[in-house]
Amino acid sequence: ANVAWGCATSEVGLPSIFGPVCDAATALLRRSPKAFKCAELSMLLWAVATSGYHVHPRAKAVFEAAMGYLTRCDMSECDGQSVCNLLWAWAVVDLREHRVLLRQLHAHFLLLLQSGRLVRQGMSQAHQYQLWVELELREKALLFEPSVRQRCREAMELTHKVITVSGFQHHVARVLRELEVSYQLEHNVHGYSVDLALPSSRVAVEVDGPHHYMYNFAPGRNSQTIDNAKTKVVAVNGASMLKERIMSALGWRSVSIPFFEFERMQNPYEPTAVTAEHKRYLSAKLSAVKK
Repeated sequence: ANVAWGCATSEVGLPSIFGPVCDAATALLRRSPKAFKCAELSMLLWAVATSGYHVHPRAKAVFEAAMGYLTRCDMSECDGQSVCNLLWAWAVVDLREHRVLLRQLHAHFLLLLQSGRLVRQGMSQAHQYQLWVELELREKALLFEPSVRQRCREAMELTHKVITVSGFQHHVARVLRELEVSYQLEHNVHGYSVDLALPSSRVAVEVDGPHHYMYNFAPGRNSQTIDNAKTKVVAVNGASMLKERIMSALGWRSVSIPFFEFERMQNPYEPTAVTAEHKRYLSAKLSAVKK
């Protein structure tokens, strides 16, 4: 759990680490479930979901094994952040058959909320989980009462109030202005903050800086090769994957602007300038998503 958490928080998504960690955890859960504490298990599953490795069958196996353990464990052993990590991880991995476990986590979350043992980060995760329940799982029995959902949404919105608009985001905004495209900066969509929104056409332009990715991840379905000093491979992280899915379910089309693509088009003598290549690139991206 500590190895996986350390990698995920450092944005390292090596399959050579996550694969063996998932295999070892799966075997341990099947052989001796009590070897894990709830907090350790939630940390492990959060890390796997964050890493982008959760699309691999070896990762699905550890979630299956964890589900068997968690449905039999004493939920009072799970603190607030652990419960929220688990709810969020299940939403990212999109496991829809584990409804018995989700009902248990749901009930324990409400008890923790009533006792005031939840913090803003956990409430924000719970809001994302609830959007998944409503839009993808479509299980009304797992929806919180409206007042609780509103508290979770407000917690998520508060986290966005401290967001600093990056120079990269301002640069992409200048390209949109050059293209005479109207946009709204940090537009709120059901608690999610869209970097540059085109509300009339329901297009979300997401300016994906370095923290949207995991590094040193083997090439695969969700990875792209890049050329910089840090690494040659990058994968989208779990939080960004979930956001794109939720936005799609809400009827928004997402346009991703990866930092490593945009940087290649910069004028080395004037990095903040809008180049003709920038305009062609963004125009093509917008045209593709509007078709």
